[in-house]
Amino acid sequence: MKPANLHYMRLVGVLGLLAMSNYPNANSQVYDELEIIKIRENYKFVNSQIDSRAYTRSTKELPYCQGRIDQKREIWTDKNGTLRKYSQSGGSDDSFTSADYYFDYKKRLDFILIQHNNVHGISAELRVYYDDSGKIIRSTQSRSSVAEDFWQAISSNPTALFTASYQCDH
Repeated sequence: MKPANLHYMRLVGVLGLLAMSNYPNANSQVYDELEIIKIRENYKFVNSQIDSRAYTRSTKELPYCQGRIDQKREIWTDKNGTLRKYSQSGGSDDSFTSADYYFDYKKRLDFILIQHNNVHGISAELRVYYDDSGKIIRSTQSRSSVAEDFWQAISSNPTALFTASYQCDH
């Protein structure tokens, strides 16, 4: 689909949502959908800036520890020093998990993506969307017992994760 057509389709979708806002209880749904669109645009923007090396990356690589998913920690900051993405990943010989936290230009967390894959073909994913006040406005997860555990892995202070101490209890 050409970019012009894509923008037209988005506009039609937004106009449809606005038209729905005349129905009872639809205003919050319209607001949430507009927030989701904004969050997805920020996700694309941050990743494009990372791909073009416009952001500064700092990385910590830590030794393997069974059960830990933060052996590799990365942060990306913009030219103003604003954190735009925090990522942690890790695993073992047979599985891998990554967690990516996305921030808007006002340093607000607006999206978390956690993914897991293993050699047995099991994959799981959790997506959490936040509004500007920090409230969860949508979450989706794959149907997997692994995805249920992701909620425990979410940090309320992801910026502290990068510098957090690393202890291996195994």
